Amino acid sequence: MLKRVGTAPEREVSRRLDEGIPFDVELAPEVGSIDDIFYWRSANGTYLLEVKIVAATGMIGGLELVLVPREWRRMVGSVRRVESRTDKGVPVVDLAPWKARIGNREFGIEALRILDERVPFVFGIGTDGIAVYFESGEAASSVTNGDLTFSFTEGNLLCGITLTGLSRAELKRMRKHHGP
Repeated sequence: MLKRVGTAPEREVSRRLDEGIPFDVELAPEVGSIDDIFYWRSANGTYLLEVKIVAATGMIGGLELVLVPREWRRMVGSVRRVESRTDKGVPVVDLAPWKARIGNREFGIEALRILDERVPFVFGIGTDGIAVYFESGEAASSVTNGDLTFSFTEGNLLCGITLTGLSRAELKRMRKHHGP
């Protein structure tokens, strides 16, 4: 699971919501080479959530929810959570799991830059946005960048990702194509 170690300054968020992919958020479009990116994925063949991490800094550079089993989809009221501590910016995560895999090589083998874990989650479609909730624990703090919020446990493990600011038409489309 991703562990937060800091916060980078706020960045512009671009997002894509469509019929095929529930959501795709980009925070670091300038980083495009696989040699400059690490990936953390919650995946097993029936589900896939991919988080892009800037290799030089550990900043979360984007995320894409690609595949969600129907039984993990929920219609919820509000997706917003209230945490006691909130920072503004973009989370920076611990790079130790990737560094241990690729060592000190400047350019790593692509497969070593991807860390796959089987971390179950729920995809919630609410009246005010969409969210991914992991089973890693209760939220104690958050990092907010515009309409995008990352929630973390007391141990700084990622436990949720929320995207608000969606139009009624976007929420309706989410319910139609990605609802339970």
